[in-house]
Amino acid sequence: MLEQCVFICKAFPEGIPSEVVWNEILHDENIEGDNGFKYEEKVLSKVRKKSIEVYI
Repeated sequence: MLEQCVFICKAFPEGIPSEVVWNEILHDENIEGDNGFKYEEKVLSKVRKKSIEVYI
């Protein structure tokens, strides 16, 4: 049996809509049901970014 993955965040604590997950709609503006939160890009420190690149 295949289990379904559910992605959550502050905007969608019950599950991010599939249209947002698959970039069918952007979440850089508020959309219905996002609890007032929208996507904001975070800049990683050089040390953290370097450690992430090791795993890619």
